[in-house]
Amino acid sequence: QRKAAIVAAHPDLFRAASVRRVEIDFRTQSLTDRLAGSGFTPREPTFVVWEGVSMYLSRAAVDGTLAALASVCGPGSVVAMDFWQQVGGVGGYSLRRAAERGMRLIGEPVTFPIAAVDVPELLGGHRFAVRDLADGGEMTVRYATDGRRCDPGMYVVAAELTSAA
Repeated sequence: QRKAAIVAAHPDLFRAASVRRVEIDFRTQSLTDRLAGSGFTPREPTFVVWEGVSMYLSRAAVDGTLAALASVCGPGSVVAMDFWQQVGGVGGYSLRRAAERGMRLIGEPVTFPIAAVDVPELLGGHRFAVRDLADGGEMTVRYATDGRRCDPGMYVVAAELTSAA
């Protein structure tokens, strides 16, 4: 809903784009089927925002989603996503550790942390080439305001689909 509101608030940026919002439970539904039911046009260049999801899935579900995207998106498509590279935080108490415990209690445990150095291989296995990777420090430089800092355990990636299947 937040992403839909951003698109609606900036019609000048999205007027030429065909924006499709697709809700899915990655554990129980087929991405290919959900996309087909949304009016998605296969094998066209596509920009996919996949945020706040991968860390809660299994490695198999992440691989399955990337494979599905590689099979339905056209060359030049870009997936933008975030990852967690560490669980628990460093040293004693950390806000991350408390947040992860809270998420686990509500049934949303972090099940797929992956180090930033391992992401090119993960994505490359599905024909996505990393074009940009910004860790917490880089995100702080680029986006943080008013002295805020981005979490060092998180990072964002933009990766481009390099060729058709």
